[in-house]
Amino acid sequence: MADIKVSIADDVLEDLRRKLNLASRSDVMLEALKVLNWAVEEKEKNRRIFSLDKDDRAQTRLALKSLDLAN
Repeated sequence: MADIKVSIADDVLEDLRRKLNLASRSDVMLEALKVLNWAVEEKEKNRRIFSLDKDDRAQTRLALKSLDLAN
């Protein structure tokens, strides 16, 4: 396993930790990487990622420059 050092505002990580009911800030980072990995896998399948409102009417497409640049 790799040890990685990143600088992220404490309040951002702590807010996400609480919202997700996770045990640690490291868990927040692991969950974030899981989501990013999933997004990359979807991109590899030529799929796009959208968010829908509760009525399935309004949609927002996930836009990440890194995904757009990925092969």
